[in-house]
Amino acid sequence: MLLARRLIEAGVRFVTIQGFVDTGIYAWDHHWGRCFSLTIGGGGVKTGRVIGASDKFGAIPEDRPVSVPDFVATVYHAVGLDRHAEFLAQGRPMKMLPQGNVVSELF
Repeated sequence: MLLARRLIEAGVRFVTIQGFVDTGIYAWDHHWGRCFSLTIGGGGVKTGRVIGASDKFGAIPEDRPVSVPDFVATVYHAVGLDRHAEFLAQGRPMKMLPQGNVVSELF
């Protein structure tokens, strides 16, 4: 976390901190793949928010589901990237983010 702080102080716009120890085996909780939680801060994000809820087992979203593309759109928004932008890749137009909406409750 100290390195992350120093990177931010040096002007880095996006830093990820790994919140688990990689044991060399698959570290993702794959039996509960439809629900996940994360902590996000900085970039104008309001703190102390809880968005959405799962069933009592933490297995299925029940209130305000947020998809991975929604999370990515939110990060793009926080760091000032236009998620609707298009660019050329090998001569073909590509959308920066083809789907996903900003989680507006965070701003």
